[in-house]
Amino acid sequence: MKMQVIIIHGGDTFETREQYLDFLHNYEINIERYKKDTDDWKKSLRSKLGADYEVIIPIMPNKTDGRYEEWEIWMDKLITFIDDGVILIGHSMGGSFLAKYLS
Repeated sequence: MKMQVIIIHGGDTFETREQYLDFLHNYEINIERYKKDTDDWKKSLRSKLGADYEVIIPIMPNKTDGRYEEWEIWMDKLITFIDDGVILIGHSMGGSFLAKYLS
């Protein structure tokens, strides 16, 4: 049986809807970033760990304005697929989310 590794990505959050909309209005898009593959450690972990590991990287709801309540609903659905002994990795806001969720 493969060892599961689940990575919960990071994101942003804002105190108010107005702050979030202001962020969206002022965010400068770098189109070159969207034209090429990224050297993302989360995605490359699959090949680096090898065939003995199953790396799962769920896309959490609205990572540009993540809310605990929304992520909790998603994690409650995901947890039914998690094996005993899973390795959980939280990146950035994903780490804060996991700490709160697991507590």
